[in-house]
Amino acid sequence: GIDICNSRNVTVENCFIRTLDDLIVIKTPKGGRNDVKHIVAKGCVLWNQVAHALSIGAEITRDISDVLFTDCDIIHDQGREWSLRVYHTDAAQVSDVRFENIRIEESIKFISLWINKAVWTSDQERGHIKGISFKNIHATGTPLTVELKGFDEGHSVEDVVFQDVTINGNPITPDKVKMNSFTKNVSINP
Repeated sequence: GIDICNSRNVTVENCFIRTLDDLIVIKTPKGGRNDVKHIVAKGCVLWNQVAHALSIGAEITRDISDVLFTDCDIIHDQGREWSLRVYHTDAAQVSDVRFENIRIEESIKFISLWINKAVWTSDQERGHIKGISFKNIHATGTPLTVELKGFDEGHSVEDVVFQDVTINGNPITPDKVKMNSFTKNVSINP
């Protein structure tokens, strides 16, 4: 797919992508000199067979901010990973990320905001996820898992908004979102 690494002012538009790995992913691997800012992915059709459809991470050693994924269709989403994800295994901050006007079919793992260690980890410290919004997103499939998991009190997932998000035609409700105690300020508005 398309890996956007340590870049600024990037637009990915009107693409059809089918891969056996991540489709559109944003990363800041170790050794990169730039934070990532002002990224837009829009108007794409994504056929997800194996990994993540629209995601940030896992390698996040420099800050990532001002990212917009919008007006995309994720079709045949049968990957082992997530449709929409921030997969944070390092020490930087991810903030101001918007997922908007997205349609997803045949999803299994819907949304994940996750901080922890993994095979991709290169930093000793864990990072932060803050200011993530999901707006006008409609997904079908089963079981359609949603998870928000911070690492500890100092490395949390916070300020998350769900607005007009539906699962199989029904508005998302708090009981559909698995959160741990290191998740703060979550707003769910059907």
